[in-house]
Amino acid sequence: MQKIPNHIIVASSAWISKILLAFLQVYMVRLLLLLLGNDNYALFAVLTGLMGWFALSDLGLGISLQNHISEYKSGNKEYSEIVKNVIGIYSILMILAMILFYFISGYFSKIILKEFSFIDEEKKRFLFLITGELFIVMNFSSIIYKIWYAELKGYIANIVPVLGYILSVFGIYILGKYKQNFSEPLTYCIAIFLLPNALITFILMLLKLEFKKIFFYDGLDKKMIYSVFKKGFNFWFFSIMAAGVLQIDYLVMARYLRSDEIVLYNLLSRIFIFIFFIYSSLLTALWPEISMEIYKSNIEKVKSQIKKYLGIGILYIVTATLLVVLLKDYIVNLLAPGRLIEFPVYLIIIIGFYYLIRVWTDTYTMVLQSVNILKPFWMLVPIQALISLFGQIYFVRMYRLNGILYGLILSFLLTVSWGLPYYTRKYIFKKGSYGN
Repeated sequence: MQKIPNHIIVASSAWISKILLAFLQVYMVRLLLLLLGNDNYALFAVLTGLMGWFALSDLGLGISLQNHISEYKSGNKEYSEIVKNVIGIYSILMILAMILFYFISGYFSKIILKEFSFIDEEKKRFLFLITGELFIVMNFSSIIYKIWYAELKGYIANIVPVLGYILSVFGIYILGKYKQNFSEPLTYCIAIFLLPNALITFILMLLKLEFKKIFFYDGLDKKMIYSVFKKGFNFWFFSIMAAGVLQIDYLVMARYLRSDEIVLYNLLSRIFIFIFFIYSSLLTALWPEISMEIYKSNIEKVKSQIKKYLGIGILYIVTATLLVVLLKDYIVNLLAPGRLIEFPVYLIIIIGFYYLIRVWTDTYTMVLQSVNILKPFWMLVPIQALISLFGQIYFVRMYRLNGILYGLILSFLLTVSWGLPYYTRKYIFKKGSYGN
């Protein structure tokens, strides 16, 4: 009997977990809208929509470590010590990031949350602070997911978030039952939403850690640590630029759009993020195997995999977008019963087109990053970030919510949608092997 490829097992577990998460999120959105109302839910959406910015605090070390483990595994080398060393240093960086954020949170809360005039400045700072601190813990601790994926145990990384989300939904449900006892439920909603996954991943990360490695520097493999950090900083620079492309939307909306428009965007985004996650989970599971095939110079197999999964992704997004159009009224009633919310068909099609572009670019991104080829991103993504920022600000003033998507789409079409395939051919296909 032929063995099922590991990336299929991992991707399947991701699909199952994401389906469970989708049902939980539907229920969570219903609970939050009933509990918070449009204005507070819009603020909740903006705060939790900043996750990508807080993810920058990890300095890119998670992806770098995953690639190092894959490289070690391809050569049948032992990697456990480097994992423990990196996590030890990682824990110290997490504490430093939390201390730094405590001092700068007040400044940024005034800028980002300026238009939410229904709460005072002190409350804005407090909400921004607890959101950021929990995100920092969660994002640093999620390095354990990268390790599991590199060890071809990605199914564990797909199960853990579901457990955390179940606890969050249960907590929000209990809060809704006793909401009369809480004058300001928004703070509790944010804490309950983030705390379970933050604690679970933090505990699991600690289980991989040998504390003595932190205090006895002679025990560190200095050369390998340097390599992980050097390549991690390269990924970090790329992540900063990527955040300028993908994480600008809520910052722009918080400044220019009404609460009801932010709620509409958040609901549609949740639907399409779920849809796209099914494909991105497949890419994440495929990542270490593509990495090993390139290191082994099996380029024809890599080409075949790219064509195969691009075809699957494009067909999948087109089908999913049509289903959202057909079922939009049912979806609105499911997510926000009794609310005067309508999903415009044109907006659904625009978002679907955006995610078609993402299938194309994310596939080539995975191939290049799997072997630490980052030069194309240094050249393309800064330009893309600028186009995204100014494009969204320009178009949102004329086209409101649609303008956010116009700015995003334009930034992709003018840069990475053609650039990443070009550099994949240049650095991998034409060389016939891995090369920076």
